[in-house]
Amino acid sequence: MDFPKIISFTLTYHCNLRCKMCGQWGQKWLFKSSPLKKDLPLEIWKKAVNEISHHPGSIITIRGGEPFLYKDIIPLLSFIKKKRIFISLDTNGTLLKKYAREIVKLRPDNINLSIDGTEKIHDRVRGMKGCYRMIKQGVNEIKKREEQGEKGSIINTICFVISPHSYKSLPQMPDVARELKITSIAIIPFYHFDKSTGQRYEKIMTKWGFKPESWKGFHRETSGVDPDEFITLYKAFKKNLKNIRLIPFMNFSEKEYRSWFRDSRKPVGSKRCMNPDRLIDIQPNGDANFCVDFPDYILGNIKNNSIKELFNNEKAKAFRRYLTKKSLPVCSRCGAKYMSQ
Repeated sequence: MDFPKIISFTLTYHCNLRCKMCGQWGQKWLFKSSPLKKDLPLEIWKKAVNEISHHPGSIITIRGGEPFLYKDIIPLLSFIKKKRIFISLDTNGTLLKKYAREIVKLRPDNINLSIDGTEKIHDRVRGMKGCYRMIKQGVNEIKKREEQGEKGSIINTICFVISPHSYKSLPQMPDVARELKITSIAIIPFYHFDKSTGQRYEKIMTKWGFKPESWKGFHRETSGVDPDEFITLYKAFKKNLKNIRLIPFMNFSEKEYRSWFRDSRKPVGSKRCMNPDRLIDIQPNGDANFCVDFPDYILGNIKNNSIKELFNNEKAKAFRRYLTKKSLPVCSRCGAKYMSQ
């Protein structure tokens, strides 16, 4: 394949929340020492969309930060829909009410909503009192507007991050989904690895001429999650699912979950990352890479090259050759590789 199946638009790094487990704005606060990248103008994104439209079957994922903080989010979504390209959008949900009318009119193909527990726990994890209530109001507004039409729901999935701050609320998450009339849940273990793993990754990236910062936001010497307690809660969660579908994004066994939370140096799950063969991510300043969470290996910039050129240049080929022989140290704790699987 000479063109990616999935094109990730990381529109902005700006976010209105400070989630405790977040690798960018969380407790490690990576952006405190690393300046925010300036957002691309709408015209550059439109140019990329035009190119993607010539490759039927491609999918655009819209991400942030919080994508609804990108000032031209609605004109961009409108342009993508006119090109008949599938859109999946990740959001923290706090601005859904503000944009409810436009969202229902434009109808992105799927909206993934991040929720980290029942109201009290979610607000604590997200660092904003009233956050859960804002989400609920936004979802209800969209559902109300949808009921006036003939098409189905566009908010289909709750994404729950299993972290030391949220995992005890896992059994109640199906109830949260039912309350919001959302039909599916994806559970994703938060990334964590020790300093030695991060330093090994940094050494490789430095050798390639890059200055990696991303790993520092996910550095934890221990997970903070009790593996045995988690498995008990996980079983209760599955029992409570009933009419709620569990999306097998990172389809771990109980044994794999135990390993993930017990030893951050031990590889768990899929060993190979397929992103370099199927996905490209474009950052807020136009830099292109293969990993939405560890975007340190830069292929070039969308302002200077087409997506096809970036996906097939020598840097891309060299990275693919490397990954056929070995994986990067942080890959054992990365969920982004499952985006292309």
